[in-house]
Amino acid sequence: MKDASSARSRPRALRKAAKVHGVPTEVIATPRADQQIAGLDRTHARALGEFLDDLAARGCKALGYRLSGPAPVDHLCVKHLRDSLRVVVAFEDQQRAWILLVGRR
Repeated sequence: MKDASSARSRPRALRKAAKVHGVPTEVIATPRADQQIAGLDRTHARALGEFLDDLAARGCKALGYRLSGPAPVDHLCVKHLRDSLRVVVAFEDQQRAWILLVGRR
């Protein structure tokens, strides 16, 4: 059983940074995304972990597509991970990506 202190420490564990041509990319989950991540089964958690490594290494090139529409929608990108699992990411700038939502379509 997970206690409240382990749930609070998860966002720090999600923070990733990698150097790509000298530019670091930091990946951070929102509290809501962190809750959704905590509920993933092992298979989907593994798929998300692989995606997060790719996102930290390649930035926006790791995403599948960008949503269209007026701001802020045009700053949201989506990646299909496994089965119907999707992740929605927003880029604050080229050096910071926020995981907003992780869930089934």
